[in-house]
Amino acid sequence: MSEEIDNLVYDYGVCEMFRSIQGEGPNMGKPCTFIRFSGCNLRCPWCDSKYAWPVDKMMLTVAQILKSPSVKKHKHIVLTGGEPMMRNLEPLLVELARHNHSVEIETNGTYWSSPVSKFANIVVSPKLTVEGGINPVAIDQFVRAGGITFKFVVSSTDEIDQVYEFCENYQVKSGAKIYLMPEGITRKVILERLQLIACYVRDMYPNWDVKISPRLHILLWGNKRGK
Repeated sequence: MSEEIDNLVYDYGVCEMFRSIQGEGPNMGKPCTFIRFSGCNLRCPWCDSKYAWPVDKMMLTVAQILKSPSVKKHKHIVLTGGEPMMRNLEPLLVELARHNHSVEIETNGTYWSSPVSKFANIVVSPKLTVEGGINPVAIDQFVRAGGITFKFVVSSTDEIDQVYEFCENYQVKSGAKIYLMPEGITRKVILERLQLIACYVRDMYPNWDVKISPRLHILLWGNKRGK
């Protein structure tokens, strides 16, 4: 580790870091290290990581994150939360790129940062039914950036309709990857809702350019923290 890196003292509130596989979206099944940031601006009732909401978690420098065994182990890094884009991620992203890591950022889409899109693949998961869950200005910027993945958590056919309307209203069409993912924290619920989503999209939206993503980590390990 260079002296330059050791002198980087920008602190990040981190809830946890762990090795796993990506269970959702375009990189599903890929081995990776998750860095879960603490703090979130939303309060989604179905959130499975409410323990990350408080901001009084461990503070780590860029150097400490880069030196962690989990980050050293995997080339693919997923920044998640909480809400990672509440923070200035550029110092960390620059160094991760310099050390040949590929980075994926999971965000609720209420914050936009142009520099971030230069260093990472962004997966936006808008919370359509949560108060404050949509920032039209930020969503417009994500759409304009191109190449962004949009992932929606749904539990009913009504919510699938809402997602379709959202995609039409914000022109989330060509140039974007769209995923529907079942809300749930048990294998039984995940599988039931996967079937519901698949059948409904097949019958009602046969020409919609959308993919269905399970929560693979739930199917493999159940709702266990650090999996």
